[in-house]
Amino acid sequence: MSEKFPTAMPDPVRHRASFSLALRIGTGMLGLALLAASIGLWARHGSAVFFDLIASGIAYCF
Repeated sequence: MSEKFPTAMPDPVRHRASFSLALRIGTGMLGLALLAASIGLWARHGSAVFFDLIASGIAYCF
């Protein structure tokens, strides 16, 4: 009598990450640069810049 289902599962195939190390580092540095720019704008202009951006974005949607 043959079994319908195998008793042992095969080992799962382990896929390597599709992004290269250089791409990960570049993405991280871009994120840090955007964060630094945001902090710099906040320090220079205060919260008015960010509230104006949010308000103009919401106004553009409607």
